[in-house]
Amino acid sequence: MATSDDFGSYDWGLRTAGRLSFREKVRFFLQAATAKVALSWPRKRNPVFLDVSEMTLPDSSVVWEALVYAKQVHELPLVQHGLRTYVLGVVFATQEKLQYDPELYAVAALLYNLGLEEAYCRPSSGLDCFAIEGAQMAGRWLEQQPLSASKIKVIQEAIAQHLNVSVAPTRPEAYLLNKASGTDAIGIYRHQIHDQTMQQLLGRYPLEDGHAALNQQLLKETEKRPDSRMALLYQLGFERLLLQKKT
Repeated sequence: MATSDDFGSYDWGLRTAGRLSFREKVRFFLQAATAKVALSWPRKRNPVFLDVSEMTLPDSSVVWEALVYAKQVHELPLVQHGLRTYVLGVVFATQEKLQYDPELYAVAALLYNLGLEEAYCRPSSGLDCFAIEGAQMAGRWLEQQPLSASKIKVIQEAIAQHLNVSVAPTRPEAYLLNKASGTDAIGIYRHQIHDQTMQQLLGRYPLEDGHAALNQQLLKETEKRPDSRMALLYQLGFERLLLQKKT
């Protein structure tokens, strides 16, 4: 999809400030449009029920500090969004027998929307993408935690790439965050989740506002950053898909 192999990565974001070139806009638009059309196609559904009642956050001081931090920064709807994203990623990893680092994935799932908060979205930083700015803010916070620089980079990459239309499973934490966040937001891989599994998840972390709060924050993002990936997704009707998502 991209003009370079690192499209959407943290390094790409720092190099470009998260602004898509004309060529990147065209290719991103075509891939996103194809994915949107695919959402309306009948898709084979044969998911296996997975009990999510015991899919809890890893017992890690960094994870629990990240949860505390997320609750300080976000209102409840975004905290719940992150927790649902975490569980959905665990479901996908279990289904696909994917090897990943649970601690790093959990932290990424809890912190990937940092850049949407007014206290952290600073256009004066020169970054034109909330995912890139969120990855930067997460990295600064994580430097105070007992994690190596290489592990922090994995988390930053996952956060930066979650807005790509797709991510290769060779980057498992980024792949899971991309797939799970898209499923919780607009249901892109909902057909791979058993209805009872989803009912359990929503009973645990309810979708109380139908993503209305998230939509308001994303609208501000698209207004402030018209050359970002999210702005282009909104041009393709992301808002309607987000607001109609119920389960």
